[in-house]
Amino acid sequence: MRAARLPLLPALAAGLKLRGELDTLAPWAFVDRFCFVPTPQADADLAADAKKKKYGFVEFEVTYPTGAAPALLFYYDGFDKWVDGVDGGGSCSERLRAADNVVSLQAPTSFVTSVAPDSLGRTTTAKGRAYVRNEAYTWFFVALANCAAQCPEAAGYRDCQGPLVASYKLHFTNGAAEERREFSADELGTLEVAWCALAAYAALGAWALRVRAALRRRRKFHHTVAMLCWSAWVQAAGCAFALCHVATFARDGAGVPWCLAAARFLGHAADILLVSLLVLLAKGWTLVRRKLSANGRVRVTVYATVLLWATVALELWRLHAWDRSRYADAGESPPGYALVALRAYAAAWFLYAAHTTRRNYPRKARFYGKFNPAAALWLVSRPALALIGRSVSDHERAIVLYACDQALVVVAHGLLLFLYDPAWPAWNGGFPFHAASAADLGLASRAADEDDYALARDEDAGVDVDTGAPLRRSAAATETYTVSRSSVFRRISVQGGRTARLMRAMARISADLDRALLDLQGEIECDVDT
Repeated sequence: MRAARLPLLPALAAGLKLRGELDTLAPWAFVDRFCFVPTPQADADLAADAKKKKYGFVEFEVTYPTGAAPALLFYYDGFDKWVDGVDGGGSCSERLRAADNVVSLQAPTSFVTSVAPDSLGRTTTAKGRAYVRNEAYTWFFVALANCAAQCPEAAGYRDCQGPLVASYKLHFTNGAAEERREFSADELGTLEVAWCALAAYAALGAWALRVRAALRRRRKFHHTVAMLCWSAWVQAAGCAFALCHVATFARDGAGVPWCLAAARFLGHAADILLVSLLVLLAKGWTLVRRKLSANGRVRVTVYATVLLWATVALELWRLHAWDRSRYADAGESPPGYALVALRAYAAAWFLYAAHTTRRNYPRKARFYGKFNPAAALWLVSRPALALIGRSVSDHERAIVLYACDQALVVVAHGLLLFLYDPAWPAWNGGFPFHAASAADLGLASRAADEDDYALARDEDAGVDVDTGAPLRRSAAATETYTVSRSSVFRRISVQGGRTARLMRAMARISADLDRALLDLQGEIECDVDT
């Protein structure tokens, strides 16, 4: 539905946030886009500043060479019509005629408040503003053009259009609450999601520190646990940077671009660590295997490297080549599709590796029967969201996908931290990691692991190694304690053999000392006789 335009009224300028320059031979160029929320009916009795708070508002400033005749074009027939009808092709004159509103910048109009050349007369600056009232969510696409609306066939190419040289400043605001006014309609709710994500990861980051300390006391802080903790901490840092950008954007409409870039890179790094961890667990590392094969380690490393460079390529493309006029989100671009394909590959790889591990180690079938579906669902969630997002309206897609993605990552980190936390033996005792000793994990010597022996002895006795309190054993943890007890007996046997070898060595040393003393005594007697 087309937006209804209100006549220009005096208003208080709030600063221009979007800046850019154009210097191209093309006569038409896209500038930016903004989605306005529905606004109430017009009220002519409102003051200018009250109208700015109630209705959508656009303010612009365009500087161009004196003598040129550029025009500011507004399109608001919808995202799909824009992509298919305007941005999809056509001459400059056709695109000019397709505009819903053409603002000439050569003289003051109802939208242009002033047109003034500079002191040298080389450039001219046109300034203007307008209110926007619309009955539905409305996308505004802004473009600049330097061409004529009608070009007779007899006229030459140069007579109808020319190169586009201009610098511009734009500022859009929505008729919403003060803290939400600077956001486009498709971004409303970003501030709330950013706050919730940071609060969740503050708690998860503290939980990761607690799990790290508890496992270090047990000498079981394995590489997989380190990957999980670092993933949570890196994601927490990314949420902090994201909130810094979003909160600043809510105040000034510009934000902190480097904070946004840092948040995206940190989020990708945390995601790579989490995906790699799930693949390693599917292969059974620390669960049924002390060490992965060389080929397995190489495959995981290669995949993580490819995923890392794919995310770097996506962010570089987003920064330098993303066409906001064609893609509602960077995830809909070719690099975004590549990331979705890599995640789908990781999901397939995870299912294959987990199935193979479950088949080769049937005693862990109960755990993998629960773990495999949950982890696989999380891995395919991002490709599924990409497909589901196509059915969401354009003005809701970005915030819905962002909120769902943040929620899924929080759930994944929370469940994995719960599994690794040794403080919940009655609930996560079935996690095979807790049945392994430090020696089984490759973190201590199998021949002399007295600390692990004491830990396993206390656990088998039903005593918490930290508090001394009795432990509650659940049926799901029966296999854990059985495996732990057999591991203790094996270590006792190994320790006994080592002690026997030590005693034999001491006996040999004693015999050698006796022989040496006898030889010394014989030499002394020979000296006395002589």
